[in-house]
Amino acid sequence: MPMQNLVEPSSVWNRVPDFTGQVEIHLVWLAGMDRLPRGTIALSEPMQLLILQWTWFSGQEDKHFLFEPTSQSIWLCARDHRELHHFYGRTPEKPLLKPLEGDSYLLESHLTTLKDATQSPTNKNECLLVPMRPFNEYSTTHFGHFVVELLPLLMVAKRLDLKVLLSRELPPWASELLGIAGLEDLEDCICPFREIACLGGSLPRAELSGAEVNARLVKLQPSLAAGLLRSLSRCCIDPNNEELHSSPVAVLSRSHLTRHQRWFNEKELLKCKGNHSYVCLIPERLGVMGLSQYLSQARIKAVVMAIGSAAYQLFLNPEIWQPVVLLCGTINPDAPGRWLSTFWPFRQRFWLLFHQGQSNGDWNAPFTHSTDHIEKALSLALSGQSYDKLISFGHQVSILPPGVMMGHEPPFGVDFG
Repeated sequence: MPMQNLVEPSSVWNRVPDFTGQVEIHLVWLAGMDRLPRGTIALSEPMQLLILQWTWFSGQEDKHFLFEPTSQSIWLCARDHRELHHFYGRTPEKPLLKPLEGDSYLLESHLTTLKDATQSPTNKNECLLVPMRPFNEYSTTHFGHFVVELLPLLMVAKRLDLKVLLSRELPPWASELLGIAGLEDLEDCICPFREIACLGGSLPRAELSGAEVNARLVKLQPSLAAGLLRSLSRCCIDPNNEELHSSPVAVLSRSHLTRHQRWFNEKELLKCKGNHSYVCLIPERLGVMGLSQYLSQARIKAVVMAIGSAAYQLFLNPEIWQPVVLLCGTINPDAPGRWLSTFWPFRQRFWLLFHQGQSNGDWNAPFTHSTDHIEKALSLALSGQSYDKLISFGHQVSILPPGVMMGHEPPFGVDFG
């Protein structure tokens, strides 16, 4: 693989510094092959690295922190820096963790348990990929973070013939998702932390464990990550609409998620006596395989849902041909918000119904859509016709057909920078 030295690794693809471990890092060019796009990754030389895992709140959360041996400090991204300093850095006399002079992304450690966490020998022969900005449990517990952050990295790990270090094992739904996408072999590219962890110590509210590993730091160029997901997007196959004219439309509901419901008048559509009949489904209860089987067996003709992570399983499943209408709140089509970027690799697979505005609404901001507009969007999606531009419904409501782009494409990524 062609390589060139990376002079300023902290500035690549990111405004925020990443952990580089004071080791030589290269830009590695990956040539396109087997439908996969070409692109660049940042990859370090092999190094000995101490990985620390905090497990918080009775196992509900865990985080990986990277230990800087020269300064005896822990490297943290800004969010984790705030959290750890909040919980463990507020004792004025001798805080467990305090900011290191000259580097706001390092916390000086006064934890004797850090030494205890590295006393037991670990397997240093196998080289593991470690992200320059470590994942937390979200990459294996949250549908969206798994798809956007972890899945592209696993595809690169397979190319490099290396394993990725994760904080925990993959849950059943992740294995099912890899299965329906034809990516079962990516499970062999995972090394859960417990397989290499040594006994550590206890902190207030948390357990600490660590492992010294032979690691290569890695970071994907955002455009490469987006391209890898785009290569997995399954295009919708138009069935014989006449046979499905009386079939129902599935509403993938978020009504049970009280904090992040988003679509607040969903019930109005379910009660609607219009051009279509509707059935309410909760993806989390059906599971990945259960939802796929239901859509097929119930002869569902289309899917409508608030924008959210559950949509990814529709886009990655070659057995799901139904058109998908995503609903969201306010978007400025000339400068859409970054949160929308994680759906852009799948633009061929969905219609987007939104309110136009001069600014972008928050990802979780509540919104409503009239049943007339939703039914009109569904009729367009089921018409079998293609469109090459944004369609206005009036009242500052528009629908974006599949494949049609907005005035500006938002930069891809969640934790890429």
